[in-house]
Amino acid sequence: LLEMSKVAPWSSWAEFHGVYLQLTSSSAAERTRGVRRVETWRTRCRLPVAVDITASFIEIMLNDAYLNPTEAPRSDNELRLMYAMAVVRLVNGIVDRSKAQKMSILERAQGLEWPQFFVDIRHDASHQNLPSLPVLRLAAQEAVWLLVERFWRPQLHQIEERGAAKTPRTDRVRAARTLDRRLKALIFSSASAGSTFSQPKTKKRKRGKDKARQRQEDLQDGSCAVEAPAARELAEELSGMAPDEGR
Repeated sequence: LLEMSKVAPWSSWAEFHGVYLQLTSSSAAERTRGVRRVETWRTRCRLPVAVDITASFIEIMLNDAYLNPTEAPRSDNELRLMYAMAVVRLVNGIVDRSKAQKMSILERAQGLEWPQFFVDIRHDASHQNLPSLPVLRLAAQEAVWLLVERFWRPQLHQIEERGAAKTPRTDRVRAARTLDRRLKALIFSSASAGSTFSQPKTKKRKRGKDKARQRQEDLQDGSCAVEAPAARELAEELSGMAPDEGR
C-alpha cells in the first residue's frame, strides 16, 4: 500500500489530510473536489495504490445515479465496466504485488487478510461474465471502507505521532534561544561595566572642588561597583537554564 516514488505528490501532510476529509465527506461537492485533487497528484508521480484506487471508486460512485443523483447518469453497462475495472486494479495493485510469487492470488489475499470476495469478482470480470451492478456497488463501498481503515487512518495516525514526538525538541530549541538572548544581555552588560571602569580620568581634580560634586562622583563610582555582583547573579541564573547535553 505504501509503495510509491520518492517524490511525494502532495505538498504537505496538511494537504494529504485535507484530501482525506474531502474524499470521506458526506457532501458530493466535497468528494468531487477531493477526486480532482487526486487527479492533480497523478500528474506529478506514481501514487500509492490505496490513494489512487480510493479516488477511482469515489469518482465512479459520484457518476452512479443510484448513489448520487446526477443530471447525466451513466448507463448500467458503463457502471459495471468501471466498477469491475476498479476492483481488478485493486486486487492487482494490493494482492498481486505480494512478494510470495509462488502462491496463488487467493492465498496471497488471505495472507494479507483481504476478503476473498474481491478475488472472486476479479476472476469473474476477467474470465467470465461481468458481475451484476448491485454486487459491484457493494464491492466498491466495501473497498473504500477497507482502504480508509487500513491505509488512510493508520497513515494519519503515524503523522500525528510523529508531530507529537517533535514537540519536546521544539521546547528545547525555544529554551536554547532564550538562553542565547540572556547570554547576549549578560555580555552587553559586562561590556558596559568594563567600559565604565576603563574610562581614564583626563582631568585632575581641583583642590577647591565643591564637596557636593565630589560626593556625587563617589556615588556614581559605587553604582559601577554594584553592576559586577548583578552580572554574577545573572550568570548563575543562566547556568540553571542551560539544557542537558546528554539529552
